[in-house]
Amino acid sequence: MKRLLAGLALTAMLGATPSMAFDAAQFRQLLTTKWCEGCNLIGADLRSADLSGADLSGARLGGANLTDAILRGADLFRADLFRADLRGAILSGADLGGGAFFDGPERWCNTAWVDGTILNADC
Repeated sequence: MKRLLAGLALTAMLGATPSMAFDAAQFRQLLTTKWCEGCNLIGADLRSADLSGADLSGARLGGANLTDAILRGADLFRADLFRADLRGAILSGADLGGGAFFDGPERWCNTAWVDGTILNADC
């Protein structure tokens, strides 16, 4: 019981919960198949990943590092991108419909938006 309480206290101090970590099996699935509908990729490191045409609809990508990722034509319908780092990412042709969740301090510096426009917010 003391170990459990100590673990919970440490988790609270670090500001994280065990459910916040991404699912390693789903992470591997995304990288090999480019299909990860509804996956838990919270906090995943996807820097420079080529995810062109990937199905990430409904995926939980909060806090994920998508710096310089290629998301050209990706399906991000209803994806949660809260606090995701999108600096330098290419989102040309991506589907961000269905209320894709961006509310929060996302990073957009030099991000190629859906219509090809380069965003320079947070530069």
